[in-house]
Amino acid sequence: MAGQPLRTLTRDQELYVSVSAFMSAACVANASLNYRWEQVATLPSDVAVFSGITLSPEVITVPVLSVSSPNLYFPRFSFQADRRYAFRCTVTNSQGNSNAIVVAMDITAKPLVGSIAGGDRNVRVDRPLLLNASTSRDPDAPELGVTGMVFAWSCVRAVSQAACFSGSELSASTALITVPASSLSVSSGDSYVFSVIVTKGSRTASARVTIDISALPVPAVSIMPIPAFFTLDSRVVLRGNAVPTGTRPVFN
Repeated sequence: MAGQPLRTLTRDQELYVSVSAFMSAACVANASLNYRWEQVATLPSDVAVFSGITLSPEVITVPVLSVSSPNLYFPRFSFQADRRYAFRCTVTNSQGNSNAIVVAMDITAKPLVGSIAGGDRNVRVDRPLLLNASTSRDPDAPELGVTGMVFAWSCVRAVSQAACFSGSELSASTALITVPASSLSVSSGDSYVFSVIVTKGSRTASARVTIDISALPVPAVSIMPIPAFFTLDSRVVLRGNAVPTGTRPVFN
C-alpha cells in the first residue's frame, strides 16, 4: 500500500489509497486476484501506529467503483470532522488464499473563519450601523453557512479602551446586529472598535472592524456589478458608484 497506514486529513481533502498485491511464482498460471474494500469497526492490535485509537461509529459506504478495485477513493466532504475511520482491503487469489491490509484516517477540524462584512468604515451619527458577521464560515461545512455558530459582540473605544455601551445593546448572539442611529457620538479622534467572537463546538474565531462616526454626510459607495467569469485575454474594468452628498466625491 502506498502511503502511511494512519493518515491525517481535513474534511475538504480527497482520500486516495492504492494497494498492490503479487503472487509467487509457485502460483498457477493465469491465476487472478480479487480485491474487496470494507469499513472496519476495530483496528488490528498488532500494528503499533494504531495503538490507543478508537474509531467513530458512523457507517461509511465504500463507493461502488472502489469496492472491487485495488484503489480506494472518497471525494471531498465524504467524512465528518473530528472523526476516525478505517477500511480494510482483502486480496484473494483464485485458490482462495487471502491477505488483508488496513488503512485508518484521522479527520481533523479546520479553524473557523471569522469575518465582518464591509470592513472599516465611516458612518453618519444619524444613521443606524449594521454589523453583519454572516460572512464567517466553517471550512468543514461550507454548505451550512453560519448554522450552528454563536456570535458574541463587543465594542470598545480605540484610544481610551472604554466600553462603548453600559447596557445590553450588544447582547444578541446572532450574526446580524443593528446599532440604532444616534447611539454613538461623533468619534472626535477616538474610533469605535466592534469585535465578534464566533463559536461552533470547541472552535472559535474572531473578527473586528473600526467605525468612525461623523456628523457630516457620508457618501454611499458601491462597486458596479461585473461579469462572474473572464477569459485570459479579456479586459477587466471596475467602476465605483457614489451617492452625491452635496460635494463631488473623489475616488481612490
